[in-house]
Amino acid sequence: MGAGPNDQPKFLTSMCRYIQERELNWAWWPLNVGKKPNSEEIETWGLVNSDWNKSLDDWRLKLIQQLMNTQNDQFKEVNH
Repeated sequence: MGAGPNDQPKFLTSMCRYIQERELNWAWWPLNVGKKPNSEEIETWGLVNSDWNKSLDDWRLKLIQQLMNTQNDQFKEVNH
């Protein structure tokens, strides 16, 4: 979604709200941080550390968790 850990673009917050309101499917890429393939550049847009053993706790994860909670609540409503 084009946002690193030190960014906080309004469009990402707006996009997440749009997804929630319309109950749309979504995906996040990339999941992990670390060196990009064939490059010395570090990928910073991931949601877990380079060892894959800890989630990164920044503002993007909070947005994603809100989306997941909304979809979980909708799933529960449909299946009860």
